[in-house]
Amino acid sequence: MRSTKFRDEQWRHRFDPYVAPVNELVDRLIEERGGSWMPYIPAYHGGIESEILLLYQDPGKMTAKDFGGSGFLGSENDDPTAQVLAECLDAADLDAKRVTPWNAYPWFLSDQGRLTDRMIKEGLNPLHRLLELIPTAHTIVTGGAKAHHSWRLFSEQYRDASRWRHIKTFHTSGRGITNGGRQTKVEGIAHVVAAFREAATPPDAP
Repeated sequence: MRSTKFRDEQWRHRFDPYVAPVNELVDRLIEERGGSWMPYIPAYHGGIESEILLLYQDPGKMTAKDFGGSGFLGSENDDPTAQVLAECLDAADLDAKRVTPWNAYPWFLSDQGRLTDRMIKEGLNPLHRLLELIPTAHTIVTGGAKAHHSWRLFSEQYRDASRWRHIKTFHTSGRGITNGGRQTKVEGIAHVVAAFREAATPPDAP
């Protein structure tokens, strides 16, 4: 997304058929929150054709144009967290078209990461609405403690949560990938890659 040409291309294609329902949901969620902003999903991810949903915490600053970001939530954003995510997808041989990223709290917070339990609960209905748009999804990968907690609450609230396999791993931020300094970055990346490789195989595969 550092490339203006690439970013403009993603903007032109944000309502392509396979990603339009997701980004139309984004527009509705912004409207329902009185204009509280959230990023679109770029066309290089799978949208409604995804097999895997990557659930993280809340949108980072480089998703937001006000902070010099792209306007999108994706693995090609110009920041270290997205770079590690992209490297992990590559290492797991998991094409970006097979996944769609989302956040436990999908609206942008300028006060990054300050998620309360109430905020996570507010994100459950949008998450359910998103998953209803993606009939091909078979696996939810949660990255980080807030995302794990979100899925736990989701599973308590929605009976159909059992439709999706759940795999837990680390957030790809600097603090997340080292588990708050309790492991090396190499160890964290290895865990994420292993989780992505597991997610890439459908649950009913022989």
